[in-house]
Amino acid sequence: MKEAFFYTLKDDDTVFAIFVPYDGNPATVGNGNMTGITLDSTEEVDDMYAKAIELGASDEGEPGQRVPTFYGAYVRDLDGNKLVFCKMG
Repeated sequence: MKEAFFYTLKDDDTVFAIFVPYDGNPATVGNGNMTGITLDSTEEVDDMYAKAIELGASDEGEPGQRVPTFYGAYVRDLDGNKLVFCKMG
């Protein structure tokens, strides 16, 4: 299957994107979906990541600058859903 990407900007604060799962496996609960929470600062990203880990989430990528306009941290919640906390810009 070819990699696919579609997005739509609803407003200045909302982005909806659809991708083929990065690992190439079929989309299932916790694979092929991710909820993103955009925050106002890198410190807030760090704090949310730390709180999620403290509450039992598993690490999927420590906080860090991914590209010049994206600082993010990735976790899986207790149900296996992937979350990203990020600062855009």
